Amino acid sequence: MSTWNPDSPYIAPLAFRLRESVEYRLTRGVQPVLLLRYPLRVNVIHPMWRPVLEILKSGRFVLFHRMMAVLRKLDPDETHAFLKSLVFEGFIDMRGAPAMDEFPTVSVVINASEPEDLITCLKSLGQMVYPRERLQILAAGPVSDELARKVGETFPEVRVLQMPDRPSSAECRNRAAREAAGEFLAFTDARCKVPHAWLQELLPAFQDEALGAVGGGTDFFYEYSEFDRYLQFRSQMNRAEEFVRFSPAEPFIPIAAWNVLVRRSIFESVGGFQEALSPPGEADFFWRIQEAGYGLEYRPLGKVHQLPRDRFFSFLKQNYLSGRAEPVVQKRHPAKIKPFLAPVLESLLWLQVIMAFLLGTSFLLISALALFFVDAGIKYIRVRRRNLPIGPHHVLLTSLKADLKFLHYCTGFVSRHYLLVGVLMLNLLPVPAAVIFLAHLTAGIMDYSSRMPQTKIISFFIFFTMEQLSYQAGLWHGCIQERCFKPLRPQQVILRRDLWTDDLETPFQQGFDTSGKPKKSVSG
Repeated sequence: MSTWNPDSPYIAPLAFRLRESVEYRLTRGVQPVLLLRYPLRVNVIHPMWRPVLEILKSGRFVLFHRMMAVLRKLDPDETHAFLKSLVFEGFIDMRGAPAMDEFPTVSVVINASEPEDLITCLKSLGQMVYPRERLQILAAGPVSDELARKVGETFPEVRVLQMPDRPSSAECRNRAAREAAGEFLAFTDARCKVPHAWLQELLPAFQDEALGAVGGGTDFFYEYSEFDRYLQFRSQMNRAEEFVRFSPAEPFIPIAAWNVLVRRSIFESVGGFQEALSPPGEADFFWRIQEAGYGLEYRPLGKVHQLPRDRFFSFLKQNYLSGRAEPVVQKRHPAKIKPFLAPVLESLLWLQVIMAFLLGTSFLLISALALFFVDAGIKYIRVRRRNLPIGPHHVLLTSLKADLKFLHYCTGFVSRHYLLVGVLMLNLLPVPAAVIFLAHLTAGIMDYSSRMPQTKIISFFIFFTMEQLSYQAGLWHGCIQERCFKPLRPQQVILRRDLWTDDLETPFQQGFDTSGKPKKSVSG
């Protein structure tokens, strides 16, 4: 492999900018305010940070070291922590990686349960920017003697652990992890290609001692066929494009096991991956980390590219197995019930709309429209009382987006869990079946229009429908066999609207006190 070059151009320096959907304003001429258009959120910033925001207000990325060269009176560590808090609140974008003074030892664990592309994976690791003496690479899986010999000749520093039969992904990861010596374990798959700055972009998260694991972004190699482009679209839809922190109580973890870094001590303390649960054992693994009292973090950095499955039926089988094992994992973690968030006003509004169509009356439609304007009016009155720089058109638009987002949320849940039920009861109960099909159609249209994938809409709906049906076939099979129906009936959480905790967030809610100084719990 190539030697480490500290001056490599592949490591982008740390930089920040205001998000495109954020406005920077001054109230009373001195008070900095950040306004996120959607979801409608206001952050009233302490005046001591005004010089930082003045530099970022252009909307272009600004290098952190150049920023600090201008802001000599501000402490770099406190400024970095302040900017990071705004990143996690959704007001600021971050790219690149901070300079690392120390390089911890890292063991890269490659799941080679599908070893055909192992050479491609190792070539990408060879181009990664990280000191070689601090790096260990292990690959475990049913690697043939010929492939193992080729790896040994081309990458002599890589250790290949050959396994018989057809081991699961969990078995391969655990086998390699048992031989690991690094302080951190970096997991990827043989059919993945890692970026040059993979470790540099994800390791800084561990400056927070309370963090147990950090996951990075994911994408696909190719975009040749309609199916490839659909897979790429779904991958981006299922992975957050924002920085997210998960407390030990969070029920849902959008982290991929082929792009995650874990403290080795924590991996060993929780017992690694449960081999009997592969592939959904990944969620079980992350939940056990949380139950041990550690937080998790997702960063849309260090994006790993994964070779898409070129066989459509393999994709359907994978979805079936994922659904089949979900109730098994749910039984192991009864407290990890995915909540169904139901805001009162949005729920009442769409209930009236649905009833209006079912009963054929326009009165309920008029009532729903009136409720929308009443809700927006109440918001605007509260905005005016606080003298916040938000106009009535902005409040109306935000209210409309919130209602549509809730519709997408509800129809997506029905499409994901009950489309198969609609197919089975089409002849017996045509009206409920039609409602389910309409929800599926609405969810697909909103998915398609929100991200505008490169696939044709007909192809999109074919893949989308088959994905939902294959997952549900496994899910219902698992629920019936395990006698566990919690995945099909999540815990309903009624959200009572509070303008200042739901739509508008006020200053220093994540890691800063009223003096503007970062609290000690702020993540690195």
